[in-house]
Amino acid sequence: MPKPNTSEICRIHLFDDVEKLQNAGLSFQLQEKVKRIRAIYTIYIQYPLKKEKEICDMMMLQFKIDRSTVYEDIKLAKQLIGDFATSSKPWHRFKLNAMLDKAYDMAVKKQNPIAVSMVADKYGKYNQLDKEESERYPWEEIAVQQFEITSDPTVIGIQPVPNIKEKIAKMKDKYFGEIQDIEYVDVTIEDIFKNTPTELPSNE
Repeated sequence: MPKPNTSEICRIHLFDDVEKLQNAGLSFQLQEKVKRIRAIYTIYIQYPLKKEKEICDMMMLQFKIDRSTVYEDIKLAKQLIGDFATSSKPWHRFKLNAMLDKAYDMAVKKQNPIAVSMVADKYGKYNQLDKEESERYPWEEIAVQQFEITSDPTVIGIQPVPNIKEKIAKMKDKYFGEIQDIEYVDVTIEDIFKNTPTELPSNE
């Protein structure tokens, strides 16, 4: 069984406490990476508009690591937010909603009803709140199930029959081999009535 990669390890242990993380059998380097990913993940959840440079400076100072390592951690943390890649639509949706929230707060503070209405309209349309739930189902995000053709019955829990091909051949010889061609005779309706008794037999 292949070992999980770094991304999978961080996903599994992202919210482990210190003791559980230490007992997970991970190297010290991996434990530290999980802690860094957790810190970045938490920052993005709380402050989705936070600039990467700000996060990078904070992480370098806190964990004493170089800039390239931090940017690798940032990329992985973004991937873990909903298991989406950095440039994916769900990630940008997440950021846009945060921007709209911020714009709404600013509009309210400035007592600008037109701006409030515009932001609310954008928020509703972007999140498709005007549509029925069934209409908003993300069909395009459904992954097509991949099937692989196999002649191995054990994949569905059935034990294979030994020498199955030979047994099938014998059954064919047994039953299909006895079939013979026979001649048939056309029968008309007159022939049927001609050979059918017109009176029921007596019980005497």
